Amino acid sequence: MTLTAVREQVYMIIMRDIVNKLVASGIMLLPIPVVKRAIQLRVMRRETHLVVLGAAMLPLCLLRSLSALAKVSWAGMAGVVYLMCFTGYRWAAGDYLPGGQFARAGVSSAAFFGKRVVPLKLLVFVSMLHGCYQVHFDAPRVFSAVAYLPCALERFKRVAWSSFIVAGMINACILTATFLTFGATAKSVVLNCYAENDWGAFLGRLAVLISLMSSYPLMFNGFASNMLNLATFFATPRDDAGGAGPAPTIDEYTRQGVKDALAMVLVSFNMCMGLSIEDLGFLCAFAGSVISGVIIFVFPPIFHMRVLSLRAARCRERGGGSAAWAPQERALWWGSAAIGALGVALCLAGAAVNFEVL
Repeated sequence: MTLTAVREQVYMIIMRDIVNKLVASGIMLLPIPVVKRAIQLRVMRRETHLVVLGAAMLPLCLLRSLSALAKVSWAGMAGVVYLMCFTGYRWAAGDYLPGGQFARAGVSSAAFFGKRVVPLKLLVFVSMLHGCYQVHFDAPRVFSAVAYLPCALERFKRVAWSSFIVAGMINACILTATFLTFGATAKSVVLNCYAENDWGAFLGRLAVLISLMSSYPLMFNGFASNMLNLATFFATPRDDAGGAGPAPTIDEYTRQGVKDALAMVLVSFNMCMGLSIEDLGFLCAFAGSVISGVIIFVFPPIFHMRVLSLRAARCRERGGGSAAWAPQERALWWGSAAIGALGVALCLAGAAVNFEVL
């Protein structure tokens, strides 16, 4: 739930920067310098772009059905493939190197990270890797969509494997080509590296904007569903033994009303945060080190330890006595505890590095 809210903020910041570049490219087409200057003073403000994005995102989040976004999603995916081809072409053609048509100071033919290696800073890189695949909230919905089909689990596995592999390869190609093009001058939002008069980049920005606009409501739907499920969980009565009674029912009208209220609150909050957050890399690294780190390294060992403990408790109730714990199960319990402790240490260290405490 928290992770989806952070991803919504990341999407808003990326769209804010893309809209800024798109508007700047459009202004360059105007023939009269005085008109250009007058328009720049009014439409190049960050507040204006965020208001426009909020006005576009809120109706999408209020949609009763997201099936209308299916065709737009296909266009967004095609745009991402185009961006991969475009970034590769710009690198191969050397258009941003000295002598190229978009030559820029600070860009050289040798890509480099820096003049020295800081091992502790590798935690920032690891934190960003934690956030690479963050669509776990949508897995139940996808599985439910194929659950009625024959061999549903096998189909779900094939969809998950193929989707993650293809997405990883495409994004790795985009990031690699951008780094090879700009080296240490590369920015956290890679499209910000390309010139405003680069019309190939203009089409790439437009394609990514369409992709993010179609994905934003999906991300919000996961956030709102998790919030409603959490509210239902805490509202479920429990007996003295900790057993859960029947879950309270929420009619569709009330459920939709709560989602609409959440949409207005979250979009407004993201717009306000977009006014002050500059460094997208910091936000991604912090979310990866703390939120994703906890989800990946801390929660699974805790769940595993709990399952092993419940299994041993049931064996004792059936008369297993002290032999309820098999040697391998006890070793697994301590192994999970060690992984959880290591995960906590990694999250704390990553957060400390991102906040420049270490």
